[in-house]
Amino acid sequence: MSVLARANYAEISMQDIAKAGGVTKPTIYYYFESKQGLFEALSSMIVDHIRDIVLEEIAGSRGLSSTLEGIASRMLESPYTSPDLASALFAFYSDPSLKANVPTLRGEMEQIHMLLKDLFARGKADGVVREDVDVDLICRIYNSVIHSYLGMRLESGCCGGPGPVEIVRVLMQGVGKD
Repeated sequence: MSVLARANYAEISMQDIAKAGGVTKPTIYYYFESKQGLFEALSSMIVDHIRDIVLEEIAGSRGLSSTLEGIASRMLESPYTSPDLASALFAFYSDPSLKANVPTLRGEMEQIHMLLKDLFARGKADGVVREDVDVDLICRIYNSVIHSYLGMRLESGCCGGPGPVEIVRVLMQGVGKD
């Protein structure tokens, strides 16, 4: 994760990973068949972490806006609480060579998308979201905004852009019934 935080997938060698981990290349190959296999495992770990955040926030008995704010807050805090994790997550969204070489990533990220899509659909069923709103589209917009601001925070090293409350407020102004 720390190597991915500093370089893109195409630039990373197994020797770089071995050096960062304080192990030999044969040790890595004992556990992972290839660089691709190692990054597939890393993507699963990161996606599991994000899925846990989403599930924990959804499990609360709060409304749609509060749940979305909780998810956004935890994601946008990650550059300060887990900088390497945040950088690796951002790489999985932005590094084309990583996307091309980790075919499992799309399906894993789709699982998180489905959780959020269900959350918005419940908001629609509860009357919080307008009937004419495309739940899939609004979910993708929410994800894109969170990842854009995550990238800004990683790039600037500070808390640039609006916070979670403002992000969700603007989103709900566009899709909410009120």
